[in-house]
Amino acid sequence: MPPIMKPAFFQGLKLYNRDAFAHDVVAGIIVAVIALPLSIALGIQSEASLQQGLLTAISAGFLIALFGGTRFQIGGPSATFVAVVASLISILDIIPILGAGIVLIFMGLLKVGGLVKYIPYPIVIAFTTSIGITLIVSQVKDFFALTFPVGTPGDFISKIIACFQCFGSLQIATLIIGLITLAILVFFPKITKKIPAAAIAIIVATLVTATLSKTSFGATIPTIGSTFGEVKAKIYALPITTVANFDFSVIIVPSIILAFLSAMESLLSATVADEMTNLRHDSNMELVAEGIANIGSGCIGGLPATGAIARTAANIKNGAHTPMAGMIHALIVLLMYIVLMPVVQFIRMTSLVAVLIMVSIGMANFKLFGNLMTFNWKDTTVIVVTCTLTLLKDLVWGVGGGIGLALLLQIPALLKPITLIEEDDNSDFFGVATFLKEEVMIYKATGNINFTNAANFQSLCAEILKQTDLLVIDMSDVKSVDITGVEKMVKAERRALLNWKSIMFLNENPSVAFQHKKAQRVISGS
Repeated sequence: MPPIMKPAFFQGLKLYNRDAFAHDVVAGIIVAVIALPLSIALGIQSEASLQQGLLTAISAGFLIALFGGTRFQIGGPSATFVAVVASLISILDIIPILGAGIVLIFMGLLKVGGLVKYIPYPIVIAFTTSIGITLIVSQVKDFFALTFPVGTPGDFISKIIACFQCFGSLQIATLIIGLITLAILVFFPKITKKIPAAAIAIIVATLVTATLSKTSFGATIPTIGSTFGEVKAKIYALPITTVANFDFSVIIVPSIILAFLSAMESLLSATVADEMTNLRHDSNMELVAEGIANIGSGCIGGLPATGAIARTAANIKNGAHTPMAGMIHALIVLLMYIVLMPVVQFIRMTSLVAVLIMVSIGMANFKLFGNLMTFNWKDTTVIVVTCTLTLLKDLVWGVGGGIGLALLLQIPALLKPITLIEEDDNSDFFGVATFLKEEVMIYKATGNINFTNAANFQSLCAEILKQTDLLVIDMSDVKSVDITGVEKMVKAERRALLNWKSIMFLNENPSVAFQHKKAQRVISGS
């Protein structure tokens, strides 16, 4: 009988103590300070409202921490959703969010959480990079305070053309504030990481603006208040009549798109948390939590929600012990939402845009993207096609086209899947056992490692390592490995070391050895 899903919060209650609570409070406060400006920016850039961005951080942050399958996940709005939400929510209101929540709950109950591990690594990087690029281009208008003609199309190419055509309308004062904010975001973390750079950047930019207004620049730098009017804390009532009378066939596809994006980012975030803490999350419980969080967010007027990689990493780095840190983060954001709204209206729009640009650059990870482009022509083709389709069409075309192309290019490798066979004589292998004086298990790998079997290969290595301190794998019969394959090999090596154990891949052919060594430098440092 399969184990019953249980939220990580309830699993950790019996281990809770005063020390854990103290660490959770510190982490929760710091992450809340990070989440506040980011949630405001994401709400605005989604063409919704800053209140909706904050309500998402509050509701999803609390519910994902309470019901999630990982101890450290921080939920809230995400840059991944901005382009999709901007095109859907204005038309369909909150209905797709509720639909996505229902889809996510069913995904978790049907145990499909493990399927995300079969998405090729190049596609994950390509689609996150293309989202980052899309967001950066979207911020150019507000960063330079450009004036676009009424009716300018919102697609990627049209935005780029409009930026060049309207560049003469830029405001110098606005640009200066944006550059000051960016400089603080870049250099302040090098001084200290204990204080969130975004909070300092926005405060300094606001103070500098007060000085600039008295100089000869004479330009009015747009603020949240001047752009959106009076800012008040509020909750958006669920439009029951709209829900009851809505044609639900219209929102099936948008709901599935939002559910897919939420599942993908939240499970990637949970995986990152696992790698940082040497723990394992329950992917199906995490999907159920994401579903509950999206329904909760939609019911109070929030945006689509997911586990946020950057905020989750910040939660771990600042000493969080349990999911209580995520719940405290949500409560602190709620407190700031009630108390600070009158002050928020003075924040400069260009400062928020600068914060989102930094988030977008981090999401794009141009260095890793460029390095992956040099592995082999098949994976490079998949990356280029996925990125191009995502930029010019949408995420559905990008991910769908990328997976289809990856399957097509890997057909020869798929005909010979990877297998591991234990060698009869484990006493010695090129002197390894004698040299290390450890118990060694030796296996021979045969076949090809690609995105369809790489995750299972990694899991099998982990299972074998439960029986030994050193696993040696003879790779002489492995003819090809794609990027996903070497990524899983590197992660298997890293997880083994975290458990004070080792994996050795020996006798790799030149092509496999080249990609493996490159992955050790590139992927492990990403």
